[in-house]
Amino acid sequence: EKKGIKLIYNADEWYSPEEFKTKLNPDYMLNSLMHNRFIPGGYLRCISISRYLQKHFDSINVNNRYIPAVQNVSSIPCVKTERDDKLRIIYAGSPTRKDMLAPVITAAANLSGAEMERTEITIIGATEDQLINISGVPASDIEKLGSHLTVSGRVPKSEVLEAYSKADFSVLIRPENMRYAMAGFPTKFVESLSSGTPVICNLTSDLADFLTDGENGLVVRGEAWEDVIPVLRRALSLSAEDKKQMSASA
Repeated sequence: EKKGIKLIYNADEWYSPEEFKTKLNPDYMLNSLMHNRFIPGGYLRCISISRYLQKHFDSINVNNRYIPAVQNVSSIPCVKTERDDKLRIIYAGSPTRKDMLAPVITAAANLSGAEMERTEITIIGATEDQLINISGVPASDIEKLGSHLTVSGRVPKSEVLEAYSKADFSVLIRPENMRYAMAGFPTKFVESLSSGTPVICNLTSDLADFLTDGENGLVVRGEAWEDVIPVLRRALSLSAEDKKQMSASA
């Protein structure tokens, strides 16, 4: 500031206190100070990743511009294998407590036997123990899905892209009342569309601006497993040609 150098803060996250055991967590404290004290001090400009953050900074007269998550699509090959009557769903990332995998896996575990036979779910970036102990997935649901659920820890990027090439949909469920879900913008969503993979998701952040139900994804109206299961059945009802067209739209 003294040298006349203008700094720009990349505002891509606003943590919720519920994400942490205590508000004294250093990450939470620094994030809160940035949004409530340092930036309003007037010596930073901002790039806001969401409309939620843009409105916040506008309300306190901070110069900011809204730019959602950007992906260099040339870095992600959009190559798809042939579609068939099976439903292949992928989640790739580190869910921690941000992304809700329990509703997805529980919904799949409650499909009928015939429906489950046509369903394959691949989780990349987490172990079964992490799904149970961090994401709150019931062990009984994992056991019930058996071979229809594949869980891998961290794998090379090339394997992630190969898994996307085989997937009909990615999945992303986030809690709709949490500040972090509204203030951020999930890069998983952008990466999925970039690979030609439609997204099954509920509408947090600004996803409604970019996802058209039935065109480049399927919208879940809620965050409970009971909200997910009719969308899984809707995806199962799609023909190979339907899925091919949705992939092109993505």
